[in-house]
Amino acid sequence: MAGVQTDGSGTRGFVVLLVFLILGPPLGAFALVAAPIALTEGLANLRPPHSAASFIRGASFFFSPLVYVFGGVQALLVGLVAGACQMRSPARPVALLPVLAAGAVTYGGFLLLDYYRASQLPEPQIILLFLSVHLGAAFGCWLIANLLLWPFRRREPAVMT
Repeated sequence: MAGVQTDGSGTRGFVVLLVFLILGPPLGAFALVAAPIALTEGLANLRPPHSAASFIRGASFFFSPLVYVFGGVQALLVGLVAGACQMRSPARPVALLPVLAAGAVTYGGFLLLDYYRASQLPEPQIILLFLSVHLGAAFGCWLIANLLLWPFRRREPAVMT
C-alpha cells in the first residue's frame, strides 16, 4: 500500500520472540545444572575429577535434546509477552518487568500442573530453585535480546549549535 509507513516493530518483536524461543530452554538448563553446584559446594571447592567445567559440559550435552521438550512452552509464552511489549513500544528496549512477571506466571502454571499431577507441592527449596531457574533464563534472554537490538535503536537527531 502506498503511503503506509512501518516502524519495524513487527520485525523487532519477532526477533525478540526468536531469542526467547531459541535461547530460553538452554539457558534454563544451564541454570538448572549450575545453580546447585554454585549454591552447595561453590565452584572453587570442586576437585579435578569432578570439576565444574566437565560437569556442566556433560550435563548440558545430556540435557540439550530435552531442554526444548521441558522448557519450550515456557520460553514461547515468555517470548510472546516480550515480543508484544517490544512491538508496543519499539523505540525502547525490551521491558524487564513484564518479562520477569511472565517468567513467574509460567512457572506458576508449571507448578499448578505438577500439583494437579502429584497432588502435593514440592518442598519450598525446590520451588525456589525452579523459580530462580525460570527467572534466570528470562533475564538472560532479556539481556541477549536487548544486546541484539541495541544497534538498531532509534537515536535522536544530532542538534547542531
